[in-house]
Amino acid sequence: MKNEKAHNTEFQEKLDEGGELQSAGSNERDVILRPKGTARTNFSIQEEMGLAGSKKKYDRYKAIQVHNHMVSIINYSLLS
Repeated sequence: MKNEKAHNTEFQEKLDEGGELQSAGSNERDVILRPKGTARTNFSIQEEMGLAGSKKKYDRYKAIQVHNHMVSIINYSLLS
């Protein structure tokens, strides 16, 4: 649990700094640099991920959103 909190703190600090993020086990082509500005206002996350323009890409984007939502629910449950 301490390792998880330390990792989350480090991850948030990198986000706040606008730095590059890379998860363990991923390679460079899996990394999407954080664009400058605010999502929706200055850029589209879906477009930045290359998942806009077709139903197949849209479905993939939605699947990623659902996965991330489920992971956050599980993490919240574990931390409670």
